[in-house]
Amino acid sequence: MKSKIKIFVLISVLTANLLFAQQQSIYTSILTNPVYYNPSWISVNKEINFNGIYRYQWAGFTGAPKNFNASVYGTFKKKYKNAVGVLLGNDQAGLLSRTNIYGMYAYQLPINKTWSAYLGLQFGFVQYSLRAFDANPYDKDDIFLTSNILNANTYDAGFGTYLTNQKFFFSLSFQQLTRSRIYWHNKQGRLTPHNYVFFGYNFVLDKKKNEYELQPSVFFRFNSPAPFQAEYNLKLTYKKFLWIAGTFRHAKTITNFKEPWKTNSVCFLAGANVKNVTVAYSFDFGLNNIRNYQTGTHEVYLSYRIPRKINTVNKIQTADEEEFNTLDNSIKTNLKNKKKE
Repeated sequence: MKSKIKIFVLISVLTANLLFAQQQSIYTSILTNPVYYNPSWISVNKEINFNGIYRYQWAGFTGAPKNFNASVYGTFKKKYKNAVGVLLGNDQAGLLSRTNIYGMYAYQLPINKTWSAYLGLQFGFVQYSLRAFDANPYDKDDIFLTSNILNANTYDAGFGTYLTNQKFFFSLSFQQLTRSRIYWHNKQGRLTPHNYVFFGYNFVLDKKKNEYELQPSVFFRFNSPAPFQAEYNLKLTYKKFLWIAGTFRHAKTITNFKEPWKTNSVCFLAGANVKNVTVAYSFDFGLNNIRNYQTGTHEVYLSYRIPRKINTVNKIQTADEEEFNTLDNSIKTNLKNKKKE
């Protein structure tokens, strides 16, 4: 009977987390790793990319969240507008962990000479696990709590779009659109839809040398009934080599939007691009009450790129030449017909 009661309590806590909490991880490195939030971004860079990111939230706090995310993606050499990729992730917080794997596809849709749109889809599977054996029960001799892992599996899908003209960019994505149910014995939870909006503008500060670039941006997160979150970013890049950035993050409850914003944290980021490798680090300093029980949040990002030689100019020229040849042949045919007449 005691085991059944403990099982019920553990599952009830997990179900409450699934129903009312932010289900997907919060990464500060949105400036370097937007793929996690929007699958359409995998078609933007015509390279093969390997990305990894690790986040240790609330360092020093018992059972603090630890998140890991990795992705590999790239465009086709001949069909360079198409891209495919794989996204892997694992999140741990206390006794609960979430593991996911997604397949991604994206397509570039040129609008004109300066604007391009990108569309992306992702589909995959999610597993939630509850490590009952790591619990600290009153009854130390309970056999169940020393040998069991509770698992629940479900499927998931997402969609994203990205619009850019090299200076301005706008990203809109929707994840966990399936609202899939998660069953735990006689309890059930549900994946809640997550909505993301990200936009910004690139300013060249010295147009003669083109060495400094300033990028202000805004990132919004929303998944009801969790609080609505907003991030304001400012990034300064030197010669596309070194960059530093700052982020101000705050939130408010969506059910009472008239209430004042509650500041969550201030973040500092820095990174460097060395040939085909990008390394970045971010530190989040909490401004809410939990700051008294932890020493900040650390995040490390690493990326490796394999350049691809895709001559899009030649493709455009070839298309123009084919159109010209078709027109030229049509004119010659008409002249021949007139001579015969």
